Amino acid sequence: MIGGVTLGERLGAGPYGTWFKAHTASRRDLRALLIAPDLLADAHFADELADERCLSSLTSFDHPAVVPTVSVARGGGDVAVVTVGPGRVIT
Repeated sequence: MIGGVTLGERLGAGPYGTWFKAHTASRRDLRALLIAPDLLADAHFADELADERCLSSLTSFDHPAVVPTVSVARGGGDVAVVTVGPGRVIT
């Protein structure tokens, strides 16, 4: 669990980290990108993810071609970008 987000099945990995199915107490349709440790070691990258203005921009951005970001969860030394899972209707 990272900041109230439970990671489930590992879905895959890429240059930014590892994707997992995820859920919270109120939502079960989420995905979480567990950010790669080498990216978090970059102070500028980590600072941007912690910046409230950046978080506000990420979670309020709405476009039909972009998967919505729900939150950025933190726990211990881990950071996960939480998004809506598959099944979003794109119009």
